[in-house]
Amino acid sequence: MDMDDMDEIRMVLAVRALRKLLNKGDHGDELVAVYRALGEAIVENKPMTRKNRARVAEYLREAGWEDPIGAAAA
Repeated sequence: MDMDDMDEIRMVLAVRALRKLLNKGDHGDELVAVYRALGEAIVENKPMTRKNRARVAEYLREAGWEDPIGAAAA
């Protein structure tokens, strides 16, 4: 498994973690926007903006990720 595969796996896991938060229903429109931004970054194979990376990292920390910055930057 090469580094690109690992990055892809981390991004898929990040999407799943955000989806679990969405399913709890405790968050509003901002989490939906973050979820969409990450999904678009994956589909378009483009990096997220610095602001979106920070927002994704914030929610991943809430979901229990130890290294959300690395995951969001992947």
